[in-house]
Amino acid sequence: MMNALHCILFYVLVAPVLATTAPQYDLPPLPYPHDALEPHLDAETMLIHHDRHHRAYTNNLNAALAKLDSEGALKDEGEITVEALLNRLALEEAGDVERARWWGDESIRKDIRNNGGGYVNHKIYFANLAPNPLSENRQPSPGSSFSVAIHTQYHTISNFTQLFTNAALSVFGSGWVFLCYVPDTNEVDIIVTKDQDVPQFAPGYEGRNMTVVLALDIWEHAYYLKYRNQRKDYISAWWQVVNWTDVERRFDSGVGVKSIPGGRDEL
Repeated sequence: MMNALHCILFYVLVAPVLATTAPQYDLPPLPYPHDALEPHLDAETMLIHHDRHHRAYTNNLNAALAKLDSEGALKDEGEITVEALLNRLALEEAGDVERARWWGDESIRKDIRNNGGGYVNHKIYFANLAPNPLSENRQPSPGSSFSVAIHTQYHTISNFTQLFTNAALSVFGSGWVFLCYVPDTNEVDIIVTKDQDVPQFAPGYEGRNMTVVLALDIWEHAYYLKYRNQRKDYISAWWQVVNWTDVERRFDSGVGVKSIPGGRDEL
């Protein structure tokens, strides 16, 4: 009797846990108070942007992953990550690999791409910022490897920031602007993506090895409450609170990257 009961308890309580392959992601906490970036980025915008928009992307991503898991789609794939799924989607859409047998309907693919991208991009965006109450014109550390790379490629920090700003102003509708380190060329590239596409998984870049070091959200939810339709003013304010220490850390981390970070490329 007890053996039978133990078997029942195992299959009810333990087996589902062992069968789970898809992760569930937590909303990364904002690393500073909502009002810490005032007057550049206002508290209400930060509250809505992080606590609602980023939370929604996180929750919707988890729901899509749970649906894949509940249907047993990933039971033979081992441990996976959102980055690995985004990579798989990008390669499939480029025609580089066949569509995986374990995808459900098209809506799951769309949910993973949009919400997975939203989760990943916003995680970097908020970490890239830090309080700057004195409105100092911050600059990367002069002796850092990141600063050397910027000067090598763009000659001056000012020239780089202007080119990055121009790219952000050129975005039609919603999208992102990124600065990425590319190990294959040992250079940094300014890359624009639409919607919530992550650079290394975006159309035209699929399979390219890159590490995002700086991310700027150009969706209106990032600035419209304070800056209305004045995107240029938002971008100017954003530069005042860029956390160059975080950017330099990401660059240094990316220098040694040899494969797409965060997941299994072979999914």
